Amino acid sequence: MDIKNSITDHTEFSGRDDTSDSSAAEQHKAKAVSPEDAVRKIVCELLALVHKVPLIIQILLVQYSISISPSTLTRKRQVWGLRQNEIPKPAVSELSAPIRDSLLSS
Repeated sequence: MDIKNSITDHTEFSGRDDTSDSSAAEQHKAKAVSPEDAVRKIVCELLALVHKVPLIIQILLVQYSISISPSTLTRKRQVWGLRQNEIPKPAVSELSAPIRDSLLSS
């Protein structure tokens, strides 16, 4: 096999994955969440856990590699309408009877 034929004869290795059909890419874009929406969701979850701004900033940086200043976080919370007192608190599970009695007796 000479080099010229091996370069130009590429149809032997053609497959379905090399088509120009972009429907899969378009579907992925439609399902993809914007970075700002992802940050909003994380901040909402952290506020629901009653975390304060300094801890939220630290968690965003350490766990998610997201750097944000306190003023930017405050501004985004206002834009997103995320006020800590309006976010539903996580459900608290009932204590078992012996633990509840122990706490009440002390």
